[in-house]
Amino acid sequence: MPEGTQNRPTSALATLLAWCIMTVGFQVFLVRAGAMGPGLVTEQIGWSFAVISAFLMVLVLYKDWDDVGVEQPMRWAHLPMLWLPLLYVVAMLGLAVSLGLPPVSVLIMVMINSLLIAFSEELMFRGILFAGLRRALPLWPAVLAVTALFAAVHVLNLLLGASIVLTGVQVVAAFLNGLLFMAIRLRSGSLWPSILLHALWDFSAFMLLQASPTGGQSGTMPLSTAIWPVLLVLPNGLYALYLMRRKSLISPAKRITPREGQRG
Repeated sequence: MPEGTQNRPTSALATLLAWCIMTVGFQVFLVRAGAMGPGLVTEQIGWSFAVISAFLMVLVLYKDWDDVGVEQPMRWAHLPMLWLPLLYVVAMLGLAVSLGLPPVSVLIMVMINSLLIAFSEELMFRGILFAGLRRALPLWPAVLAVTALFAAVHVLNLLLGASIVLTGVQVVAAFLNGLLFMAIRLRSGSLWPSILLHALWDFSAFMLLQASPTGGQSGTMPLSTAIWPVLLVLPNGLYALYLMRRKSLISPAKRITPREGQRG
């Protein structure tokens, strides 16, 4: 059931609201059930992530949203643009290996959940939300709006017991990484390269946390040290701006620009 252009921004924002409600709802349910904790990602499959991902895919198919990027395959030619974030992934995994990896069962669970989380978030933000907002906004306002909203939802980490400082660091880091995922989405024309990178990033970060002395437990972060994680991922944001330095280099523009009669 194809949807009119004028309704796409509203539908995209409504879908984001539903995504947030479902995400928070599952978290509250798990907290009350006593299932929320460090083992949520490492000891069991995150069925909540799977349910939300399935909901988004059913909606995409039902609405016939063929511009979200899931129909465009990933190509080998897309891999070279991932070189910088992949260096981060290799470095984090190397450090995790040096500190000691968890059992294979934990590795498998983290890998599955990283894929589910990445698919859900990329399909929601760089897929549905961006394609919807792009019908009403020029390119850069749409890019910045999607990236800002992606960063803002990380405030929900406060529900998991994260400190305000740590949550602030996660929000800023999510903005920088989200900008990079957006650039890769635009340059490749497909959602799959950003899904792959997002999953690898989360997997390597989870592995590093598990190998750390705290064992992945959420803790406080002194304000004086909060700047270092932000500076560490700052190159990702700068690289994203480099990838988007010329609009003419954005290959899928024809698929996600407003249709005739719309501003853009």
